[in-house]
Amino acid sequence: MRGVTLIELLVCTVVLAILAALAIPGYRTHVLRAQRSDARGALLRVLGNEERHFLQHGRYTADLVAPPEAGGLGMAQVTELQFYELSIRLTGDGYVASAMPLGRQRDDTGCASFSIDERGTRTAMGSDPQATSHCWR
Repeated sequence: MRGVTLIELLVCTVVLAILAALAIPGYRTHVLRAQRSDARGALLRVLGNEERHFLQHGRYTADLVAPPEAGGLGMAQVTELQFYELSIRLTGDGYVASAMPLGRQRDDTGCASFSIDERGTRTAMGSDPQATSHCWR
């Protein structure tokens, strides 16, 4: 008699389900970590654009979207891959640019948000006590 019995088929299905249950969370964690580069890259571009704006106008700006000719940075409100939303808050003589997660990236509680200021000081908020050094590498 040739063929596969129902028991053999069920055993294979159970083994595949167990392997998938173990692999998918690890893969998702890896994907979330990889998508953090979207925020880091965008904030570093904000830093460069703010410095260029400061050299031309003698002050920083909180306007991400307006073109440089109109006193803004000419950037999008959302990062290139659309995983983070950018914002800028002026602070006295400087600014703090922040990136907050959007959509499924909100599941990344280890590095929930990123920020950078006019001095290039990088910070990150998350469940990890040493989130800044862990998230910005």
